Amino acid sequence: MISLRRGVNLSHWLSQSSRRGLERERWIGGADFALMAELGFDHVRLPLDEEHLWDESGRREGAAWELLDRALDLAAEHGLRAVCDLHILRSHHFNQADVPALYRDPAALDAFCGLWSELGSHLSRRDPESVALEILNEAVARDGADWNRVAARAFSAIREVAKGHTILTGSNWYCMCKTFGELEIPADPNQLLTFHFYNPMCITHYRASWTEIGAWTGPVEYPGLPWPFGVPTDVPEPLRSRMEQSNVVSDESTMLEEIQLPLSRARETGLGLYCGEFGVHDKAPLELRKAWLSDAVAVFESQGIGWAVWDWKGVFGVVDGEMRPTGIHEALIPQG
Repeated sequence: MISLRRGVNLSHWLSQSSRRGLERERWIGGADFALMAELGFDHVRLPLDEEHLWDESGRREGAAWELLDRALDLAAEHGLRAVCDLHILRSHHFNQADVPALYRDPAALDAFCGLWSELGSHLSRRDPESVALEILNEAVARDGADWNRVAARAFSAIREVAKGHTILTGSNWYCMCKTFGELEIPADPNQLLTFHFYNPMCITHYRASWTEIGAWTGPVEYPGLPWPFGVPTDVPEPLRSRMEQSNVVSDESTMLEEIQLPLSRARETGLGLYCGEFGVHDKAPLELRKAWLSDAVAVFESQGIGWAVWDWKGVFGVVDGEMRPTGIHEALIPQG
């Protein structure tokens, strides 16, 4: 069983990125892995998109596979383990409005299992204590039974080719804690249960342009009520209603309450628990970011939960695009 304690997501490189060629190659290198290790991280979560690794006919994109191998080599060189996560598929995107083909087209499910047979076989050459395999990022089946069906097939495909590697299984609907009760968990001891944590969104996605709540650009507070004196009366709808719904107390104790269902499933199955994503958008004030992250880490570590913050070099970043630390690592891994 792989050991994952404190990690960071290596996002927007082989996933959610239009970079190709030299630009992609140069975006992440040995200096990134060296700094991750220096800051105290022990692993990376590596999001991988189908369109980076395979062309539309299913042939390997050789340059991307070379970068994947280089990343895993660099991680090992710097004492870092890795979680390889299939993040976005041609048949599944966590933000698509309609029902993804993965849940309604048997051919799409067959193709997904085929991707994992190929990727899992490739990764199986790596030390099982250094590399783990995550089935899919943030499943969005409208019916939880569909995700259970898809996950079971993919789990079997992975296990057939990577017999000794840890597999990460997450819950449906954005890997939220509240859907863990619906998750059917394979009877396999070499797996970790994974969830994502971004509550409350008015804090974690402050001024994030792709979210409804991100339209608010005024002050927010943490811990406690985001708007302790109430939502300003001049905020237009529908933003005002969303803010009213979000104006609830958030602190270390409420975080612990929110993860009780994953904790319960972990105890019930005897499996380990892992938070694969959590973070605060860089438009939020630094001290607010650090306060929320510090509380989240305290809760996870008090319960023996490994974690990977989102993200390394993006808009939630531990470092900026020039590799300068943003300061949040001080909340994640206290120095000295």
